[in-house]
Amino acid sequence: MQYKRILVAVGFFPYPCYFGGAFDVFGRIEALKKAGYAIDLVCTCKEYPAKADIAVMQSVTDNIYIAGRKNRLIDLIRPIPLQVASRGELKNIKLDKTYDLVILESESTAPVLENKTLKASKIVLRVHNNESKYFFQLGNSTSNIFKKFYYYLDGLKFKIYSKKLFLKSDRLWFISRDEKKDFASNNKLAEKSFHMPAPSGQIPVKQDLGGKNVLFIGSLFMPNNINAIDWYLENVHERIVNGFPDYTFIIAGSTGDVKKEDLIKKYQNFTNLKIRFNVPDLRALYSDAAVFVNPMQYGTGVKLKSLNAIMNGLPLISTRVGTEGIGLIDKEMFFRADTAEEFYNAINNVFTSSKEDIAQVVQKAQDFITADDYITILKKETDDLFR
Repeated sequence: MQYKRILVAVGFFPYPCYFGGAFDVFGRIEALKKAGYAIDLVCTCKEYPAKADIAVMQSVTDNIYIAGRKNRLIDLIRPIPLQVASRGELKNIKLDKTYDLVILESESTAPVLENKTLKASKIVLRVHNNESKYFFQLGNSTSNIFKKFYYYLDGLKFKIYSKKLFLKSDRLWFISRDEKKDFASNNKLAEKSFHMPAPSGQIPVKQDLGGKNVLFIGSLFMPNNINAIDWYLENVHERIVNGFPDYTFIIAGSTGDVKKEDLIKKYQNFTNLKIRFNVPDLRALYSDAAVFVNPMQYGTGVKLKSLNAIMNGLPLISTRVGTEGIGLIDKEMFFRADTAEEFYNAINNVFTSSKEDIAQVVQKAQDFITADDYITILKKETDDLFR
């Protein structure tokens, strides 16, 4: 039997899965491997990955190609987004295989299509976000003038760049149901649009849901996550402390280029608060929590932190932004809260309701997420492309 060979192009090394994008990419590669395809990985990194992390990726891929990544101020004046320009080395790395399919994990990996050694029959673009809208949202979420300028500028560039890449791609795999629906209703490329959900290969977890720990997990180098944490601390946290003295707000996430010391200093005056940095195994954090909150005010696409919390057995309290594109039903599968009062009431409800009632909400959400088998969906879609 001749195996179909797929090249997955990623803008970062997808393991460890410290953030949502890595979780999505790694889960897809793992699923493709289980579905019987031969998988190669090409990616860009600022720093070379650890040997142990490479070993994990080698267990689900046949070949790994790693290129460097660098940001240059001069690239700000180029017409292509900085996120794309910084991954320009994808054009130069030698690829010595012939591929039935190349999967671009976001527009940032498009330089690989300019690689003269790339031989691929079909192109799929994984649409993680509406990139233009996403960067405008990042700009709205930060007060740093330079970052705001950069985010808005890349947002403008992606408006043009994404459209061109959508035309070039054979299929568009949207992670968000809402974005796929909006795109399909307003775009002549609707026939190549497909909703490809995030991997749900994890077996749903049941938690005890005891205690009063409230958990937030997210990349601590992303301004929209920091904005969400700040909003919660400024508007909700103290009221929960006053009502439930044994309550603790636990923040966990990867730091990227952000210094741990800066975050510790930023939040040092808050009581009933703990921060966990770069935790390789999050299971203990989930098991010690009673509820997961996602107070994000800005963002696009699917927030995988919300999905992961549910799959790990926690009730979810979230803003509209934190659950968009998933399809969860308010009060049946999660608790929506967009104001400080709604957040307080929702947390109070979880703390004072019976464990059985809250567990039923989690169960309904898990059943919804796992209703379709991810490997089956992925294999059906890829096989269709190979016809």
